[in-house]
Amino acid sequence: MAASMSFVAAAQDIDYQLTGHSTSPFALNPSSVGEANAYRVGLNYRMQWPTLKNEYRTFRASYDQNFFKLVSSIGAHYVYDGQAKDFKSHEIGVTYAHNVRVVDGHYVRLGLTAAMFVKKLGEDIVFGDQWQNGSIADNSLEQDNMQDTQVFPDFSFGAQYVWENRLSAGAAIYHIAAPTYGFVDDDANQLNRRYSFHVRYLHNLESSAGLWGNRGKVENYVMGTLAYQHQGEYNVANVNVGAFVSHLMLGVAYRHDFRREVIGKLNTVSFMIGGNYKGLQAYYTYDLFTSQKSNGSWSHEFSIVYVFVKKHFRYSCPIVYW
Repeated sequence: MAASMSFVAAAQDIDYQLTGHSTSPFALNPSSVGEANAYRVGLNYRMQWPTLKNEYRTFRASYDQNFFKLVSSIGAHYVYDGQAKDFKSHEIGVTYAHNVRVVDGHYVRLGLTAAMFVKKLGEDIVFGDQWQNGSIADNSLEQDNMQDTQVFPDFSFGAQYVWENRLSAGAAIYHIAAPTYGFVDDDANQLNRRYSFHVRYLHNLESSAGLWGNRGKVENYVMGTLAYQHQGEYNVANVNVGAFVSHLMLGVAYRHDFRREVIGKLNTVSFMIGGNYKGLQAYYTYDLFTSQKSNGSWSHEFSIVYVFVKKHFRYSCPIVYW
């Protein structure tokens, strides 16, 4: 879910947050780029609070691939994130990851993302020398200090331990340089670093594979993901569980926002259904905001992932962890 922008000295994250964070390739951790051991394209679209005037809409497109002989991967992504007509964000970035083999089937992955952000205010938010939405900025600011566009670079780094087709555990840091941003020269904000931690587990359901016997492509499995993010006063945890059986994917998730304030608190229960056919995967996720009781407290998320496996690859990792 997209996070709201804050005009205070220590700003919260301006990044998008997708419920199906693992259906958006390498968004959860930069070191996950190329984890499919294939050519992969992903498209994600999210509508948050679609019946309200301040709805968020997020679109993400990504591409990544693995270079088997070079034990490395690259990826690129573009993200549009906007709140109604108030403000819009564009992000474009490239990611590089390198694998370090520990022993057979065990790896350490390191990934680095370099991105550029373009933030724009909507045309109807500024009138003369006043900001029309007092929740976004002080309405007494002089027009000479205002800027309707901000452009700044950003960097993120992630690392994870991978037990092939079984377990991964990793951490990432976003906004390494803690860049400043803001639409007012005298009120430039510093973007807090965001720290992300996750553990993912996959259990193979194919009887012929045994408990740990199959290192090839897994078709039937259950999985679970634990994720935690910290940024300033913002702390949120996710628990996702699901099963992929006979080309059908079903999952349920819970996100807990640890903030005490009721206003803006974003506890959600989510349900996902999807399927795959010859490398094409499609998913739909419905979010129900349990901490928001007003009309429109739900969201819809759509994801499409296409994977093309090169013939010389002996193994192909599971593509999606819910």
